[in-house]
Amino acid sequence: MSVEARGLRWGAGCGALALVSLLAAPLVCVKARKDTNEAGVIGALKSLANAQVLYREGDKDGNGTLEYAPALSCLINTGPGRDENLIDEVLASGTKQGYVFAITSASAAGFTATAAPVKPGETGTRFFGINAQGEVFFATRGPVSFKQDGSSRAQVLWQ
Repeated sequence: MSVEARGLRWGAGCGALALVSLLAAPLVCVKARKDTNEAGVIGALKSLANAQVLYREGDKDGNGTLEYAPALSCLINTGPGRDENLIDEVLASGTKQGYVFAITSASAAGFTATAAPVKPGETGTRFFGINAQGEVFFATRGPVSFKQDGSSRAQVLWQ
C-alpha cells in the first residue's frame, strides 16, 4: 500500500472521529454545566447553614429569641443598621445556578432547606437538602423531604 493510500485512509478515519467529537461536545458541555451547578448548590447550602447559625446566635431579628430564619430574605439586610448580608442577594432571591432554594422549616430547634433544579435533567439531576446539623442530603426522583426532627430518608451526601 502506498503512503498516499494510507494517508487517505487515515484522513477518512480522522474525519469520522472529528464528526463524532462535534456531535458529542454539546452533551459533554451539558453534563459539565450540570455538575458545576450541583457543586455550586452544595456550596450554597453550606453557606446557608452557616448564615442560619449566625442569624440565630446573633438574634438578627432582634426579638430576644434565638431562632433560625424562616425565609431566605431574612438573611440579608440584617443587624442593627440593616446593612449586613449573611448570604448573597442572588441566593436570597431563591434562584441560583439553575436551582430554586427554599427554607422549608425553621424554629428555635432547627431548620431545613432544599434546592431543586429549575429544569430537572437540564440544570441539574439531583435534588438537595440540608438541616441544622449541616447534613447535606440528595435525591434523584424528587425533592428531599424532611421529618419533623430534621432527619431525612434521602441519601446523605455530606455530614
